[in-house]
Amino acid sequence: MESWKTLKTVIPDGQVKAVAARMRVSHDYVLRWRREQFSDETPMATGMASPLSRTCDLIDAVFLINPIGSGLLVEHVNLHHELLTNAHDIRGFQGDPSELALASADLLTQATAAVVSLGTEGGEDTLRKLVLLRDATNAAITRVGKDLYHPEARPIQEMGK
Repeated sequence: MESWKTLKTVIPDGQVKAVAARMRVSHDYVLRWRREQFSDETPMATGMASPLSRTCDLIDAVFLINPIGSGLLVEHVNLHHELLTNAHDIRGFQGDPSELALASADLLTQATAAVVSLGTEGGEDTLRKLVLLRDATNAAITRVGKDLYHPEARPIQEMGK
């Protein structure tokens, strides 16, 4: 998967300026990160390499000298994402039937899209749909885990049941 395609997917047109401000770069840089390179011979023709491309380059470079160590870079990013979701106070379902139904419907929708794509299309769109399914599944697992392992987060009236 190419970095520019991923960035174009995850940074909507209306949010380019917000991402640029957070990254302390001009919004033009962010637009360039989301643009296809002109050719393989001139990968920098659209401007500065994106942070995503540079992260992948770092993983590639470390892999060549320390294949196992490159996995630590990936794990670092995964743990950063996990800490970020925890910091934003993702909570459990707390027995709320409507939230459970919404999460179930979301998982079924994501799974259906991924299975259909896997059976018919393949390629980058299938990968994107499988990643969305994985993320939705991980979010549901996190919320169920919070209900199971952090009972102090449940409402007081439910704890007596």
